[in-house]
Amino acid sequence: MNKTLKINQIAIDKTDYLCYNDIMKNTKERIMRVSDLEFTPEMRENVWRGHSVEKPKEDAHRMIGNERHAQNFIDEFGDVEIVFNEKYKYWKVPAFKVGRDEYGKLKQAYCDQFGSN
Repeated sequence: MNKTLKINQIAIDKTDYLCYNDIMKNTKERIMRVSDLEFTPEMRENVWRGHSVEKPKEDAHRMIGNERHAQNFIDEFGDVEIVFNEKYKYWKVPAFKVGRDEYGKLKQAYCDQFGSN
């Protein structure tokens, strides 16, 4: 059974509610910018069906479910390059790696000293 619905040049994976450019489907990694994200009706109705994108200097993600969310992310962090992580179904941001790694080390040091909650 085909789980992908094609509308013009957009491919929508109905299982994961991902929306990506059909040209990118054949590449090993989907690489693009936040401004290139596209949205399904399900994403617009429920942000938790949107795109999960890493935030800088922390271990959190921002859910982006429509153009306004994308623009807010761009205004705050820039129109950064994003790479789709197939295994965990989220968008990595290579530009944020150093800050996220530093945060992870600090968080681990805290847990080593005080334990985790």
